[in-house]
Amino acid sequence: MKISKKRWGDLTWVTVFAIILFTPLGMTVKIEINKLIAFCPDVSDQNDAIRLDTFNWQLQDLKSGKVMNLIDLKGEVIFINTWATWCPPCLAEMSDINALYKDYKDKINFVMVSNDREALITNYMTERTYTFKNYMPISNAPEALSSKSIPHTVIIDKSGYIRVDKVGSAKWNHEDLRAELDKMIME
Repeated sequence: MKISKKRWGDLTWVTVFAIILFTPLGMTVKIEINKLIAFCPDVSDQNDAIRLDTFNWQLQDLKSGKVMNLIDLKGEVIFINTWATWCPPCLAEMSDINALYKDYKDKINFVMVSNDREALITNYMTERTYTFKNYMPISNAPEALSSKSIPHTVIIDKSGYIRVDKVGSAKWNHEDLRAELDKMIME
């Protein structure tokens, strides 16, 4: 049985899609595609932003085991990212978040939240030498901070306004966002 050129083309495409969907190489391809399509998130003016009505959210630091309540950070700039190790859009933005963290860790509170097993998160962080803290939720997030999709990132200013509310991957280490963060820090 001879296979036509068209059939070979179809088989090639099926193979490529199978690799993308079902192999570790496919995860890398999905991550790189997400990096390509990501953009700098919009930052709302305080006049257009929603004010967080409650900061009550208990989280456990995965490294130290200490429990932290988000209310302890009220009055400071807070960067909250909900992510998972199996989520290509989440992983696509991690290097940008880590670069931002390195420069802003003393000015902004980074709260990286995941429900993944501690071992998966620790391995992922170690392999990539990322240094930001990770938290496991102990209580439910306030409604304004919850999302059914990940990654979900929220930036809260010192007055409690949600200035960024982004679902999906983004370019977090962008000069436009850095300028907006600098303004929030100075407010």
